[in-house]
Amino acid sequence: MRAARGGARDGAPVNRLRGMPWASRIPRRGFATARLAYRTEFRGLPISIETDAGEAREWTNPDDGSEGSTIMQFPYGYIRLTEGLDSDAVDVFLGPHEDADTVYVVTQLKAPDFREVDEQKCLLGFRSEFDARRAYQLHYTDPRFFGGIAALPLHEFKAKVLATLAHPGLIKGLQVWLESGCSRRTSASGTLSLSRLYPGGLRAI
Repeated sequence: MRAARGGARDGAPVNRLRGMPWASRIPRRGFATARLAYRTEFRGLPISIETDAGEAREWTNPDDGSEGSTIMQFPYGYIRLTEGLDSDAVDVFLGPHEDADTVYVVTQLKAPDFREVDEQKCLLGFRSEFDARRAYQLHYTDPRFFGGIAALPLHEFKAKVLATLAHPGLIKGLQVWLESGCSRRTSASGTLSLSRLYPGGLRAI
C-alpha cells in the first residue's frame, strides 16, 4: 500500500535532484504526515517522489503475506491532483530526460490470475518505448504483471491524467492487451516475449 500523501508546501527550500539535473527537489518538512522523499515537477506536472533512485521500497504480497524490498532504479512516486483505478494518485517512474515529449503508460494486471486490470504506471522522461519498458521491468519478478504499454504525446497525456481527478479510473484512450503466457502486445512493437528479454522477471511494487 502506498503511504498517505504528504510533503513540503510550495516555496520550501529548493535543492538539486541527484541524477536528474533538470528537476528541483523540494524537501518535505516536519508537518508532513507520511514519508515522502521530495516534491518536484516534470514539464508542469506536479510530482511527489516517495522512493528515490537507489533507495529500497518495501512491499507486501497480498496473496501470501510475504514481504520484501526492491531497490528502485529510478525515482518513483505519483502525480499529484490525479486519481487512478486503485483510488490512489497515478503512479510514476521519473526518467532522466526532461526533453522527452512522449509518455509511456504501462497497464498492470492484478495477481494472482492476472486477468483483471490493477492500475497504470506512467513513465516520464524516457526517450523510447524500449527504455520505458525496461525501466518498468527492472522492478518486477513476474512478467504477468505487464498488461501492455501505450505511448501518448506529453500534452495529450497531461490533459488525460489531470482529468482523472474528476473522473477517477484508467487514463482514457489507452488499450489493454490480455494475451496468454508472458507475451504482451505493445502499441508499436508487435508481440514481445518478456521472459526471453528479462529472465529475472518482474515484481509488483
